[in-house]
Amino acid sequence: MRFSLVLFSTVLAAGALGGVASHLSATGQLGTVEALVADAKSSLRDTMREMDSSYYRRGKAYATCAEAYGNRMAGIKANAEITLSCECFDKAIVNLGGHDRDTALMALGPSNDATEATSGIGFTLTAEAGRLLRRCEIEPWRGNTALRGSQ
Repeated sequence: MRFSLVLFSTVLAAGALGGVASHLSATGQLGTVEALVADAKSSLRDTMREMDSSYYRRGKAYATCAEAYGNRMAGIKANAEITLSCECFDKAIVNLGGHDRDTALMALGPSNDATEATSGIGFTLTAEAGRLLRRCEIEPWRGNTALRGSQ
């Protein structure tokens, strides 16, 4: 009895909400009901993500990886594999500093980014940068690289 009352109330409320949204849509004040629901979902999801500090937001290193490594590996690896590798790289590079960070970024390959115009000149891949690339399953760019400090 209680379940059927809750179910009946829910269906009645959903119908009323749909009717109101449909009426507003017909008057030209709103888009379709689907668009209204999608906007509400998106707004709620974005608000929840902002409140959750553990939610991953892609950073500049992800964009660099996707541009340099993604362009180089397009057609060789699936897009999902490239995305996962670049997300791993973006999350882990914050733990590197200085020269290790720079060589890890250069090992992705040449980029169209003006700040990384020197990535094709040649560099020495440090052990820490090499470990990061292996962990994220990124094959270093082979243009003028030499491995230093690993055994």
